[in-house]
Amino acid sequence: MIQEFYVENFMSFGDRQYVSFEATSDKTYLDELTVEVKPGVRLLKTAILYGANASGKSNLLFAIETLWHLLITPRDIKSKSVTQYKPFALRKGEPTVFGIIFYIRDVKYIYEVKYNETSIISEKLEYVNGLRRATIYERTEDKKIIFGTTVGLSKSSVKTIISNTLMNHTVLSTFSKVIIEDENTVFEKLFQWIEQKMHKTGEHGKSINIALEAQEDIRLKEFIADALKSSDFNITDFEIIEELEDNPLELNERIVNSNILSEEKLSNLYKRLVKKIQFTHSTHRGDFLLKLEDESLGTVEYFRLSRKMYDLIYSDCIYLIDEFEDSLHYDLMINELLRFVRNSKHSQLIISIHNQQLLDEDFIRRDMVKLVEKSHETAESQLFSASDFKLHKKLSLFNAYKIGKLGAKPELGSTLIDNSEN
Repeated sequence: MIQEFYVENFMSFGDRQYVSFEATSDKTYLDELTVEVKPGVRLLKTAILYGANASGKSNLLFAIETLWHLLITPRDIKSKSVTQYKPFALRKGEPTVFGIIFYIRDVKYIYEVKYNETSIISEKLEYVNGLRRATIYERTEDKKIIFGTTVGLSKSSVKTIISNTLMNHTVLSTFSKVIIEDENTVFEKLFQWIEQKMHKTGEHGKSINIALEAQEDIRLKEFIADALKSSDFNITDFEIIEELEDNPLELNERIVNSNILSEEKLSNLYKRLVKKIQFTHSTHRGDFLLKLEDESLGTVEYFRLSRKMYDLIYSDCIYLIDEFEDSLHYDLMINELLRFVRNSKHSQLIISIHNQQLLDEDFIRRDMVKLVEKSHETAESQLFSASDFKLHKKLSLFNAYKIGKLGAKPELGSTLIDNSEN
């Protein structure tokens, strides 16, 4: 779970901006909405990003995603650019900086990386287990890489990792391209946790892949089917079917022009067998079947969201979801948020949203609400928390945001059009 993240010189972020996911002293739904990762440290299960269009909400999610990607994705050729160097438009050529503090259960990790288009300039990864703070590794600006003594790596393993770490990727990411003799080290555990537990925006975006996975995992299949059934879609089951359909026109033209096969054999090649998802709808008058392409957009989006909810509830992980309410009825969206917070253990869900009505729900804590606003003077994205504004506890968060007390809203001009010249 993330405790704090900061970003500097990345996309719409210029000067360094911080966002905290640590709970304040607010007692609202404390047990459901927060997790005590160690005595005295409570982290939010959910953070909700609000802001005008183009304010930087998606960029913040992408920044968090990029940091994790940097940590586990190596480069095989030293001439390749560093992954996702996207500086603020007025600071091109300057380094990007990411920093994060996060917990894996009760173990705390602290990481910072500075990089430009060609190389990782510096990075430092530490952990705190109990009261002891120790270095996993540090890479200095003079290109030295130093490992801590408590990581559990032998001298030969350290040598292998250092010799295979190119300037255009992080030290931790080297783990995926080398074989080391040591097992179950701090280095390995961290790499595998990020690889398995950090889910990027857009993950599980292909419905057919979800259905194929569910076909092999009965628990997942039942979870999604039960979710669809309980959410008033009249859907009681789904399965994969195969259908013949026409090949793309371009492919058919290539087949015809090949002049190799007979006309009879060519006719059999004009079609292809494709896998499709078919849903069973049950009513008092009987059942009927619909393929995925005939379902509503809301049904399709909910099908994909249910796959993410399965991970969030049964596997301690982190999900980033942009436009969480996309195509969902408001009541269904609320139901999914509550299903997550009431059933998950150590998972974290960070979402962007536009629906202001959510702020009027009694389970929304002020420290959950993160505001992203673009400066009129510098065009840089700036980050705030609703709890920073010290609003009176009786003041409605919904009303405060609606009337502009919290900012992070579009400043719109008149809706009247001047037709005086006509």
